[in-house]
Amino acid sequence: MKYLSTQPFEVEAGQGIVIRSNNWIGDAIMSTPAIRAVRNRFPQSRISVIAKSWVIPVYECNPDIDEIIHYEQRAKKIHFADTAWGALRLVSLLKRGNYRAAITFRRAFESAFIPYLAGIPLRMGYATDGRSAFLTHKVQCKKSDFNQARPLHDLKLIEGFGIPGSDRLVFALSPDQDELAREKLRDLGVGDDSRILAVIPGSKGGIQKRWSPLRFIEVSRRLAKRYNARVLVFGAEFEQALGAEIAGALADCSAVSLAGKTTLSEAIALLSYAGLALSNDSGLMHAAAALDVPLVAVFGPTDVVKTAPWCPRKRVLRREETQCVGCSNEICLHSHECMERISVADVEEASVSLLEENTFASISERAEVVPRNADRARVLRLGDCQ
Repeated sequence: MKYLSTQPFEVEAGQGIVIRSNNWIGDAIMSTPAIRAVRNRFPQSRISVIAKSWVIPVYECNPDIDEIIHYEQRAKKIHFADTAWGALRLVSLLKRGNYRAAITFRRAFESAFIPYLAGIPLRMGYATDGRSAFLTHKVQCKKSDFNQARPLHDLKLIEGFGIPGSDRLVFALSPDQDELAREKLRDLGVGDDSRILAVIPGSKGGIQKRWSPLRFIEVSRRLAKRYNARVLVFGAEFEQALGAEIAGALADCSAVSLAGKTTLSEAIALLSYAGLALSNDSGLMHAAAALDVPLVAVFGPTDVVKTAPWCPRKRVLRREETQCVGCSNEICLHSHECMERISVADVEEASVSLLEENTFASISERAEVVPRNADRARVLRLGDCQ
């Protein structure tokens, strides 16, 4: 990597720093060490994050963020005029915001072009996708330089310009989120002395990233009985059928599916009380990592170097000997071999091994360590714009 700049990256107290976030939930969570590093370097500056609606819950209680700028598109298919109008509205807002600096972790063209149009003096980012001319602090790099854990992708960008890194994910719940989660657990008959086994069987990237539901059922049954735990199944609205299938098969473990029945914010708050999580590569997997929930993650076609959970209390299972592992294909060409070779016994053994090093905490024990922050970031909504 080659770091190029014409001036120091300095921001005075009271001046603003705007950060362009990533659009995926997992990537947004993995940007939090870099945001913490920016806060540590500029403790008296105002930090704003530009974010899509679905990642706002990742940032809204983050103690390092003062403001979230909601930047949305109108529909899946929109005209260029709509896109341009939305971008110009954002440019106008940034011009009025007294921003001294912009940092873009996202490598899209417009994420550098918009701060340039807004006249923000310092603009930091990777010099990819035709963006070099719009950046004052740029990193020239090869494609192979991005073959690293996603948090390091963001940290290496800022470290080269005098912002020391941070080594952990940052996540917090508001007192309201926390209380609603506890109330929901009580409604489900889950007492403070109970243990929660969180099962996250879905993935937005498609079925190729998913371990077999039947295997999730079997290993969940074994672990629930071994540790006297309640099973909660998590997932998005489009995963309701999957969640119902797994919870229905685990009726003997008093399993409940929450798939499609919670907002992301509610799901994360409930997940924070789990003593163990089993997951595919997914956004909620990264949420569990950020909440320091002991985590067993099953990987197959996705890149484990870039997207593995960034936390100490984990086991990541992947069959390196399969010819297709890490292919990133949306359609499998090899009978899902990379996932099929991971057995129920493999996941059970990994879970038991992990819990031998870390106790399977009850809800009351997790309550002592769940991170909380009463000060929510202000959300500034531009309306429906791109």
